[in-house]
Amino acid sequence: MSQNFKESAQQALQKALEPRGMKSAVSKEVGISINAVSKWTVCPDEHVEKVEKVTGVDRTILRPDLAEIFGSPPSAAE
Repeated sequence: MSQNFKESAQQALQKALEPRGMKSAVSKEVGISINAVSKWTVCPDEHVEKVEKVTGVDRTILRPDLAEIFGSPPSAAE
């Protein structure tokens, strides 16, 4: 993952998990502890779809380095 993508992915994950109770909701959805979710620096690729489902943050925003798999990120106009 390039540094630019990593920084973008880190910021997206931080923002996605910011609302109260979101780490708990994500941990339940992916089946791991809240502490484990708190240690993420970027969303693990195996959990991107579930994190997107819970947080509402598009998977291409959470992991822009995986856009080739998921498609292009949504445009600002959408």
